[in-house]
Amino acid sequence: RKDIKDTRSGVPKNVLRQTELLSSRGHDIFVIAERINKEIVILAGGMPVKTIRWPLSGYFRRKFYQYRTAAWIKKHKPGLVISHGDIETCDVVSMHNCTHLAHERIFSESLPIYDDVGRIHKEILSNGRFKLLLCNSRLMKNDFIDRFGVNPNKIEVIYPEINTNDFYSDNPQAVCNEMKTLCRVPDGKTVIGLITSGNFRKRNVTSLINAFAGLSAEFPDIFLFIAGADDSMAYSMLSEKLGISEKVMFAPSLTDVKRYYYMIDIFVLPAFIEEFGRSVLEAMYCKKPVVVSKYVGAAEILEGVSRNFILERNDADEIAEKLALLLKSNELVEKTAAVNYESSLKYSSGTMLEQFYLTLVRRGLLKD
Repeated sequence: RKDIKDTRSGVPKNVLRQTELLSSRGHDIFVIAERINKEIVILAGGMPVKTIRWPLSGYFRRKFYQYRTAAWIKKHKPGLVISHGDIETCDVVSMHNCTHLAHERIFSESLPIYDDVGRIHKEILSNGRFKLLLCNSRLMKNDFIDRFGVNPNKIEVIYPEINTNDFYSDNPQAVCNEMKTLCRVPDGKTVIGLITSGNFRKRNVTSLINAFAGLSAEFPDIFLFIAGADDSMAYSMLSEKLGISEKVMFAPSLTDVKRYYYMIDIFVLPAFIEEFGRSVLEAMYCKKPVVVSKYVGAAEILEGVSRNFILERNDADEIAEKLALLLKSNELVEKTAAVNYESSLKYSSGTMLEQFYLTLVRRGLLKD
């Protein structure tokens, strides 16, 4: 993986969890990256390998990373090579983004042919040199089959996992109270939250703010909390224009992200596309009802009453409609939250990593 700097986004978490798993089973694991936090790799049981980084961004930097990694592989001849969407010289490709579909969903136009990530992904998926392609949702699997003609027999869907230890709290209510005090949310107010790594445009924050503005008149005791690493200026201006700026809060990404989840009452992710959306699973484990777009891969794991909160049109009116159902009924909130929590337990680290490991064994890529 090109970048293993921290664990604020899903892909580095995935790499480190796989490193922990394979290391614990007695394998020697090398993690090869341009930018790498050696400490977190070592703590995961891996051996960090830093490649030379081409100084200019773009397609050639990505190809240069491929060349350097291919040279290391040729020299050291590892028994198994797992790529996270950056190299062609591999046995297993674990993909995390539908770059072409995402651009089409967000901008209503085809991805430019000169896009560097798109070119790399097209090369990897079209060439099909890998033995196994891991997708983190059926949404992703179907796109790769239709768009690149990937052989369905070479694909496995393994959903991202949640490390429940990272989200455990012996007193969630105390965390909630502390965070609401820090964010100056008055007692008794309901907080609707979107917690993400960033890219507010992809997450359809504009529609969410418009939906919240419409709800505010009917439900004066609600607040909107949006966390992520993105420039919030344009969205702050929209909130001000709509007269709701005092009820809309923006916050940066947080390493101990469970503090955000325990503060909010309802989680919403009306993204134009989210190849999975680990934040949905995290919110579910923290016993929150979730409102998500049908183009969010994590919508595939919702069960029972929670499936009533999958957005079809994904516009401001529908977002407001779904949120209003929850705002009107504490009983529905509690029922949906309970179902989500039980569902989330099926995707714990132990369960999903075991599925990953057994898949490699079943496919003959790894000896148990």
